[in-house]
Amino acid sequence: MKRLWVTGYRSYELSIFSDKDPKLTVIKYALTNYFKSLLEEGKIDWIISGANLGIEQWALEAAIQLQNEYSVHTALMTPYLEFSKRWNENNQMKYQNLTEQVDFTASTSNYPYMSPAQLKIIKVSCWNIPTVQF
Repeated sequence: MKRLWVTGYRSYELSIFSDKDPKLTVIKYALTNYFKSLLEEGKIDWIISGANLGIEQWALEAAIQLQNEYSVHTALMTPYLEFSKRWNENNQMKYQNLTEQVDFTASTSNYPYMSPAQLKIIKVSCWNIPTVQF
């Protein structure tokens, strides 16, 4: 099993506030081409990402589109339950759609967000997953 964990900038950090922003087209194109090259070389069979608005969700959207052409699995991981609870309705719907389309989804905590302390317990380094920052 060869996994790639994708993380990166949030949409607001890139000043992208609309799905029609031309920058988004370029970003998704770059993600798709990068994933294709890794898939064609047999370097990955899982694309894993968080659920933050921005690169993380766009990466999963690109990976889901590639499932028509390539044998690739997708996973969405959140740090706690009810991750999108404080988002506006539109962003919550995007999140919900993603959770329904990915092959696997889970939270590292079995509780909703309570404090930063609950996130310090997790040791990601033991997962041995390569990470790419876009």
